[in-house]
Amino acid sequence: MIKVVRSSIYFLLSNGRVTILNGFYPNELRVSKLLKSKMLAFFIGLIAIQNLLAHQVYAQGQQRVLPPPTKSIDLANLIRLYMLPAGKFESSMLDWSTGSTQGTPIIWEHAGVKDCDPYHDKEFDAANCRTGHVVVTVNGKPTHTVLGKTVQPGRWKILLMGPRPGASDVEFDSDAISQDLGSGLLQATTAQQGSSLKLTSIKQCGSSSDGSNLFLVNSPQRQPAYVKETISCGTAGCSVNFLLAFEQDEARRLMDSACH
Repeated sequence: MIKVVRSSIYFLLSNGRVTILNGFYPNELRVSKLLKSKMLAFFIGLIAIQNLLAHQVYAQGQQRVLPPPTKSIDLANLIRLYMLPAGKFESSMLDWSTGSTQGTPIIWEHAGVKDCDPYHDKEFDAANCRTGHVVVTVNGKPTHTVLGKTVQPGRWKILLMGPRPGASDVEFDSDAISQDLGSGLLQATTAQQGSSLKLTSIKQCGSSSDGSNLFLVNSPQRQPAYVKETISCGTAGCSVNFLLAFEQDEARRLMDSACH
């Protein structure tokens, strides 16, 4: 027995034919056990489809969607931006707001700082992180491209890490594997006419396609800093990672970890 609560149209299988009840509200409908099971399966299927669609909408809403890039920054200028200012009162930590002024080419994922992921928390003893993305150029051209709906300039990921008072390390990651990427980006950007950076090689390990390099970086009105470059290449292309450290001991620790 099935009680009809509300409906204006019912489809019933009766003697192999489809019967349409439009605007008919009987108190009870006598149906066979087979019909009951088919109707039950039908409604269970509807509920399952509804739940699946709801899940898909939720998942789509959770995807990180960044606006299309409209600005870029030269690699040398990006590194210099995050070097500590030189002056009478020199600090060993970088202000969290660096690179966040009006008109910045960097697109930040979130307001303020957030908890670092477990890897960066452990590796850099960094409880706080700030994450952004920016198109980086060398000699006026993006370092690489990625295939979205159209071919677009690749964005580098910027990660500021440190305790609450300020950032103690800055990571620049290509965030992609590309045939356009490889070793020599730092040398190319500092070799440009009028470059604001001076690069001095300190230590190397591994190869040009799978290794790390440590550089001392100098720039006017900035404290000396250290950049650890890591290159990793495969059949699909290369990825590049730069770590900017403000202290020599931290730079050597990072290099020793990479070259063990």
